[in-house]
Parts: sequence; structure tokens; C-alpha cells
Amino acid sequence: MTVVQAPVRAARWAPLGVLAGGLAGCAYLASHDPSDPATPMPACPFHAVTGLWCPGCGGLRMVHALLHGRLAEAAHDNPVLLAASPLLLALLLAWSWASLRGERFTLRLGPRTAAAVFALLVAWTVVRNLPGFPLQPV
Repeated sequence: MTVVQAPVRAARWAPLGVLAGGLAGCAYLASHDPSDPATPMPACPFHAVTGLWCPGCGGLRMVHALLHGRLAEAAHDNPVLLAASPLLLALLLAWSWASLRGERFTLRLGPRTAAAVFALLVAWTVVRNLPGFPLQPV
């Protein structure tokens, strides 16, 4: 089997495409409230199939609240994603910087770190679906 990799120069602009998509999404969320049922928003496939909240549920409402300066509301919608946002932004910036310099960016997680991230996401999914948990998305 042959594996074909894009040359670094072709992949150089990928982070900018992700950034442009993210900015377009933020522009849409800034002017459209995801809590409004009349606003077209994508449905969570995990929630649609299981009826349970996934680790990312509430993320659109969280970003909408952040864009409008409502930090407490953002923390209510998805505190784990809110806490992870600076790290995710730092990873995007590191990927962008490496790509624009013509270098490959590789995120390496050790087995313990990967297991810890997975355990955190599973724990958050379980906790947020407990009856009466106050931070469930609405």
C-alpha cells in the first residue's frame, strides 16, 4: 500500500483555512442565537441518537455567549470546552506558525496524556447527564 502525503508547501495554508472557517462560524454565531429554535443550527448527532449530552453539547451557545461578553453564561453552557479553549487556540496558533514556516506540525500525546484526555471527556459526559445536574445545555 502506498501512502501519499501532500507536500509541506501545499499543506502550508491548511491552518489558515481552518482559521477562516472558524472566523466565519464566529461571525454567524455573533449574529444568530443558537438558543432560538428559529435559528438554523446543526444538531448534535450523538444527542439525536442517544438523547444524551455529548462533551461538545452547548459549544455553539458557549461561543455565542463569549462573543457577547457573557462569561458566566458561557461557563454554564460548557465549562469543560470553555476551559479547553485557550489550549485549543494555542494548538491552532502553533500549527499555523509551523505551517507558515514550511515545517510539519505534529501533536504527540503520550499514552498517559491520551488516556487522561479520554477519561476527562467520558467523565464529563457522564456527569453532565446525571439527573439534576445544573449545567445541562437547554
